[in-house]
Amino acid sequence: MSGDTLLRLIRSARWEAPEALRVIGIDEWAWKRGQTYGTILCDLEKGRVLDLLPDREAGTVSAWLKRHPGVAVIARDRATVFARAIRDGAPRATQAADRWHLLHNLGDALRAAVGRHRGAVSAAGGIERSRPEQPGLHKVPVCHPGIDELRNERRQAAPRAMPRSASCRPTACPRAGSPVKSA
Repeated sequence: MSGDTLLRLIRSARWEAPEALRVIGIDEWAWKRGQTYGTILCDLEKGRVLDLLPDREAGTVSAWLKRHPGVAVIARDRATVFARAIRDGAPRATQAADRWHLLHNLGDALRAAVGRHRGAVSAAGGIERSRPEQPGLHKVPVCHPGIDELRNERRQAAPRAMPRSASCRPTACPRAGSPVKSA
């Protein structure tokens, strides 16, 4: 596409004044993984990227928020840099945890609650549990007594013969020194 065509398309396109932003999300993203990170800002109502900021500095995010004063709700992760930037750039905006972090925090809380009541949960489910020799190490619980015996009976009742496929047949291989010659 030529430059003239591109300019003609841009000039013919309708320009609509941007609507005031109400609900946005802020998170970091990698320009170069492990080395350089920036900030991504998304319109959560329309599901589109608003801007990519060159760094994760509170001043940069705060300046962007000051240029967009209508923001009412900002979803963010647990980074204190973003919390500071929001307090400075959009002090009236409500800060909320984003969906991923809500689910992550819920999972952590659920694991902690179940861990605290592990004995009661095991007893309610009829699961036998042995005491660990060392703190933090647990043996695998036995769900059904006699399950090993049942598995062994099934294995002995129906022995399976594995067919030898073409790739398993011994062939002459000069490197391995195999004396068997292929047919």
